[in-house]
Amino acid sequence: MWYLIGIILSVFLFFLLVLKRNKSTPDRILACWIAVIAIHQLLHYVEQSGAFFYYPHLLGLSFPLPLLHGILLFFYVSALTSEQSIRLKTALPHFIPFALLIVLAIPFYSLSGPEKVRVFAQEGEGFEWYSVIQLSLIVVSGLGYVAGSLVLIGKHRRRIQQQYSNTDKKNLNWLVYLSTGLGLIWLLAAFFDDAVIFSGVVALVLFIGFFGISQLPIFYSPPALSQAAEKDAPAVPAPEEVSPDAQVTRYAKSGLKEEEAARVYRRLKELMEQEALYK
Repeated sequence: MWYLIGIILSVFLFFLLVLKRNKSTPDRILACWIAVIAIHQLLHYVEQSGAFFYYPHLLGLSFPLPLLHGILLFFYVSALTSEQSIRLKTALPHFIPFALLIVLAIPFYSLSGPEKVRVFAQEGEGFEWYSVIQLSLIVVSGLGYVAGSLVLIGKHRRRIQQQYSNTDKKNLNWLVYLSTGLGLIWLLAAFFDDAVIFSGVVALVLFIGFFGISQLPIFYSPPALSQAAEKDAPAVPAPEEVSPDAQVTRYAKSGLKEEEAARVYRRLKELMEQEALYK
């Protein structure tokens, strides 16, 4: 039941992102990552529930999937904190270990359905070498990408410290929690079995759903401030063209005194510094 909750919530969050209006690059990356999480949990459920007896060729499809989590987290953080877009030629090398695990698993994929069931029933007999390579790549890659994500977050924090708004703090906290949560799952993978690991995955999905919906507009598109302002603002007639001399005469009688102008300026400056309205 616990695993089913994680699968259902992952699918729900995926469709929220897919149906979101004005999706950004980070939104698309997060949608891909949540889809991978949902597929990974589903394949694990197939193995744990015994459904693989009916669908034996689903066995082994999850072998390389753990490597995608760290990569997609790193891309997501990079897209949110960097001003440069992610390019295909720089992204492809990250998937080399993922492709390597697929190639190394070809001997297993070539087995018949009953043979695959037998290997799983005997806890990977004959493929112990693959398990060692897989676990090593998963732990090193996972922790490496988590560390890389935290480095990007630190650099971004230092870069924007002069214009630090409440929204910036929430975004950075979200990324730190997300990276730390995935890092904890990789630590679980190094010392515990799948039951504990996937319980951690479900907890991470619950966190993504709760924090993403209640704290940040990640799964929906809030109305733009400019659109709201335009909707609520009263109609203002277009100004007439006035000569420079006439403008001087007009503003010579303005009721805005020096003290009032200074007060308005200070207030505007505070708003810009504290609320970052220019964003």
